[in-house]
Amino acid sequence: MNTRSLVSAAVLAAALAALAAPVRAGGGHAHEHGVTHLDIVVDGGRVALRLQAAGHHIVGFEHAPESAAQHAAWAAAEAALADASALFQPDAEAACRAVSAAVTPPGVGKATHDHGHGHQHHGHAHADHADDDGHGHGGDWHADYRFECAAPERLRGIRHALFRAFPGTEEVRWQLLAPTGQDGGVLRAGQDRIAVPRAR
Repeated sequence: MNTRSLVSAAVLAAALAALAAPVRAGGGHAHEHGVTHLDIVVDGGRVALRLQAAGHHIVGFEHAPESAAQHAAWAAAEAALADASALFQPDAEAACRAVSAAVTPPGVGKATHDHGHGHQHHGHAHADHADDDGHGHGGDWHADYRFECAAPERLRGIRHALFRAFPGTEEVRWQLLAPTGQDGGVLRAGQDRIAVPRAR
């Protein structure tokens, strides 16, 4: 990875941290059943997304898997969360491709899957995603994604499949930071597109 890539990775990491920091001191968003939090940073041709969701609507429970059915649900959730291209589709005109996906299940202090095609996960320490910090966060799943876009000037929005992939999801609370502006809001079932602010 060259110096420019390292700088961009650091910038994206800092921007994601800045988005998440005001929400809850001590790391991450508040733990809420049915709610997925999504932070998005657009930086030139790179798009970074950070997801946090309570285990209750990801796998149906918030503890380590015990039965065979729970182990199967856990494995299926990890696989679904690791499939960046299935979960997120930036506008086709922007010619974006997924370059990494790192999933951190509850109770894991380090990402268990990194489908980075040779890219390493820089700047995102997962220590703040530990199992239980004493505030009831033991059931939270986290995932970090990166896309690279060949025509970033054509990126006007990102579609997601979170309601379809995880039917227990009631709403997606998102915030987005881009050189063209920042935005945020709440999506409910049937709302699958997040707009990227246009340059003024």
